[in-house]
Amino acid sequence: MKKSASIRLIAWLSTVAATFLFLFWSMHESSPSSIRPRLSKQDPGTRPGLSAVETASHPSVASTREGEAQPPTKPPGSLSDEELRLINEQARLIDEAANLTARMRKLLSDGDEQKAITEARRLLAHPNREVRVEVLNTLMSIGQPALMELAKMMVTDPDGEIRSDARDAFWNALDGEEDPGLKCALLTEALRSNDVEVRKNALEVLVFLPSRLGFVPLASAIGDPDATVAKLARDNVVFVSGEKFQTRAEAMKWFEENQNNLDSE
Repeated sequence: MKKSASIRLIAWLSTVAATFLFLFWSMHESSPSSIRPRLSKQDPGTRPGLSAVETASHPSVASTREGEAQPPTKPPGSLSDEELRLINEQARLIDEAANLTARMRKLLSDGDEQKAITEARRLLAHPNREVRVEVLNTLMSIGQPALMELAKMMVTDPDGEIRSDARDAFWNALDGEEDPGLKCALLTEALRSNDVEVRKNALEVLVFLPSRLGFVPLASAIGDPDATVAKLARDNVVFVSGEKFQTRAEAMKWFEENQNNLDSE
């Protein structure tokens, strides 16, 4: 009996000791100072269960990060704001040109070419390119009577394409001009062009005008800044006068002394 009681006592003490150890371990584990901040090394924007890379690419996280606004997207093929602005500006310029040139085009359609030319002359230097395009179209339709205006556009227009079209129209219309005085004035205007080929073409026509008309613009071109133009001018002056000159002053001095002897035909 004593042995049995001893065994029961030992068993009870073992149970008490085990219970005590369990309670002590539980209290230690639940203590605030022993709880590890499991997310302390995790980015505030990450989600539990996802790595940093997975979190950054996850749509539900990437779209809701504080302070990160998503850029607006446009449908494929849509125009940018700058493209729309350019289109609207071009439309405005075309409308302005239609309004400003309406009277000129009406005069032309009515057959009043001289008044149409007068109206075109008023718009020759307009800053709107579309206006000058309409002016050029009108002058090209008129042709020979508008030669002086075509010459001015060929020489002075700031747009290369307009100058080129005016040049072609000028030379086409000049072929039909029979007044040598007017032709000389037109070619003298052409010599003011910045286009070397235009100046050369003018010299090649001037040389066949009556000598008393063509000599002065030919002599003036001796001082042309382009060497090929200057040489052509000197050669043409030799053709007309039979004399060689190195400067414009020499040529003009000879002309003053001999103009009455030049063939006027």
